[in-house]
Amino acid sequence: MTDRRRKLAALDWMVAMGADEAIGEEPVDRRKTARPAPAPESTPPPEPARAS
Repeated sequence: MTDRRRKLAALDWMVAMGADEAIGEEPVDRRKTARPAPAPESTPPPEPARAS
């Protein structure tokens, strides 16, 4: 049996046993606020043209 088939068989067994959510290796804190993305660096606006 290939590794992929073994994993699918294990998943099928878990679903048959009533598993209804996947849990990863590391806990996830969904209440933690996400950090806002940093503001993009902007160049200063050009100076207005002067009449000569």
